[in-house]
Amino acid sequence: MKCPYCGRRAIKVRADKIYKVVPKGLEDKLFFACIPCDAYVGTHAGTGQPMGTLAKHPLRVLRSRVHAMIDPLWKPDAYLRRLVYYQLSRDMGLHPSKCHVAMFDEDQCREAIRIARRYTREQFIEKQEKRK
Repeated sequence: MKCPYCGRRAIKVRADKIYKVVPKGLEDKLFFACIPCDAYVGTHAGTGQPMGTLAKHPLRVLRSRVHAMIDPLWKPDAYLRRLVYYQLSRDMGLHPSKCHVAMFDEDQCREAIRIARRYTREQFIEKQEKRK
């Protein structure tokens, strides 16, 4: 994996190389990182594969905002997650396999935030009920 900011090869590191104070629960998490650029992305547990693309602070903040908008639409009911992301992918014009917040660039994050403001949790519960 290469850093999109400088072109260097990203390295796999533990959370203590990313955070001054490691957040609870991330002690054993692995990341791909470009330390000089302060760009990183988490990895999937078990596979060690990157969850998305490397991101500097501004993009990480936007990605967090997207999650803050989208996650309440489906959590704690995991069965709604697929439906929420499918609708977001349609509204963004993305293939569902490409609709992952950790893969979004800054413009896509802003678009996802605009779109997510129109959604309500109740919409997705109702859609799910109609599918049964």
